[in-house]
Parts: sequence; C-alpha cells; structure tokens
Amino acid sequence: MQGTALVAHPASVPRDRTGGARLRARFLLGYLAAPGVAIGLWQLLSPRSFYEDFPGFGRGWVAVDGPYNEHLVRDVGGGTLGLAAVALLALGWTTPALVRAAALGVLVAQGPHFFYHLVHVGLLPAPADRVLNTLLLGSGIVVPVLLLVGASRLDAPSPGADPVPALRPFVDQRTVLLTSHRRDGTPVGTPVHVAVVGGRAVFRTWDASGKFKRIRNNPEVTIAPSTTRGRPTGPAARARARILAGEESARAAAALARKYPVVHGVLVPLYHRLRRYTTAHLELTPVTGEQSASRSEPAQAVSSAGNGRGLG
Repeated sequence: MQGTALVAHPASVPRDRTGGARLRARFLLGYLAAPGVAIGLWQLLSPRSFYEDFPGFGRGWVAVDGPYNEHLVRDVGGGTLGLAAVALLALGWTTPALVRAAALGVLVAQGPHFFYHLVHVGLLPAPADRVLNTLLLGSGIVVPVLLLVGASRLDAPSPGADPVPALRPFVDQRTVLLTSHRRDGTPVGTPVHVAVVGGRAVFRTWDASGKFKRIRNNPEVTIAPSTTRGRPTGPAARARARILAGEESARAAAALARKYPVVHGVLVPLYHRLRRYTTAHLELTPVTGEQSASRSEPAQAVSSAGNGRGLG
C-alpha cells in the first residue's frame, strides 16, 4: 500500500463550471455593496451633509423633499450599511443562499424607494437630475433581479458530476467519521467535513496531522455519517484516499468553501495560516461493491481518536 495515496489522476476532481456565473454575481454584488458602504457611512457620520449635498457636485436631491431629520437620516444609514454588509458577505462566498438573501433584501428596500421617487421626480429642478436619479434608482431594482435569476446557476452541477450511489448519503451530511489505520492496523476515527464532487468526496487537513500521515502510509479508509463529535449515525463505506495538489487541491478547497462558507471559506484557512500549517486536500473514492454496514469499527475508532481536531 505504500505510496498509493500519492498516485496522480489528473482532473479527477471535476472542474467548477460555475465560474462565469460566479464572476457575474460578484460584479453585481460589488455594484450594490460599494455605493451602499459609501452612502451608509455618509448618512451615519455626517447626516446634515448628506441631506444638503447628496449626491454631491451641488445637486441636492434630498433637501428638495421635506425638512431635515437627523434621526431619520441616521436610521436610513444603518439600514443601508446593513444591506451592504450582506452584499459583501455574498460577494465573498457567492453561495446561492447568500446571493439570494442579499438580492432580495436590496430589492425589498429599493422597490418602494424607486417608485416613490419616480412619482415625485418633478421635485428635481433640472431634467438631467431627473433622468440620472431615475436611472440610478432603477438599477437598484434591475441588479437584484439579475442576481435572483442567476443565483440558480451558482450551484449548477458539472457534466458527469452526479454523485455515485455510495456517496449520496454524504452530499448534505455535515460531518463524516473518517477511519484510517495505523501501521499495526489499529483503526483511528476522526470527524471531518467533506464535499461531494461527482464520484468522489474531498476533505481538508494539514500535512503534519495524524490522519494525513496514516493515509500517506495506507490510503484504505472508511467513511460514515456521524455527529459533530464523531458518533456514527449511518453505515460505513470503504474508500481509497488520494492526496491532491495544484489545481485539483484548489478545486477541492473551492468545493469545501461552497458547502461550508464560514467554516471552510474563512475560519479553517485562517486557523491554518495563524498556526503556520501546510493545508492538505485529499480525495476519497468509493471502493466499488465494498460498502460496510457495520458500525463497530468506526465506534471503536472514535475511542482511539478522541482529540476533537479532525474538522480542520
């Protein structure tokens, strides 16, 4: 078994076919977030200036429509910053749920805002101001609608990426018990996070961890659905592990970040960086026809692990 885990199989982790949709979503989210941050801070930090000067250059779009109210302007600033914060989160992780939440929040806020100003656009004295005001506020409706329409493409499956039967139980499973073996054959179980990509699953660890060393020596493992602490909740399946590198490793990292946007999109990479760990991504391929329905081995393996550090 020596060295089997390091045998290369190029492009075994399918390419992410959602790159174009993700790039478009990030551009549109940036369009919403950047002015949201700038305007929200203006409203919060200098409400009188915002009331008198917005959008700047001597235009004064707000002051023509009613008396100044500091409380109201500051409250609007807080709401504007809140929507911008959600847009920034969605821009960072670009998951369909976050993108939809950001787009829907902006649409609900900007819809009534746009129609109010459309009805009262005559308050602006210059025709150029009326046109520009309508176009800018209208984009606050068009852009969220485009994001809502395009969100479904962010998790569109790649060709041939349907999970194989052995991995279907792990597609939505939050935690998996990975059991590797010491040189003397003793099983050691560790709870890990996995993302299923077609006929394989991927997970993350670091190159000095016990499970990485065990897998490097013997790539034969079992995986089973489990609780966060590693208690098996379903039958185990046999799999063969392989250490990834280069583009394959990057695609595995992206798959984990999509499934666990906070944990593997931010926290685990940050933790590895602070601890100066070298992150390692591994691929798990089911061993055809060799699923095990026994829970005894994983249960015994958990008692051998017991360090609680498997998830990253």
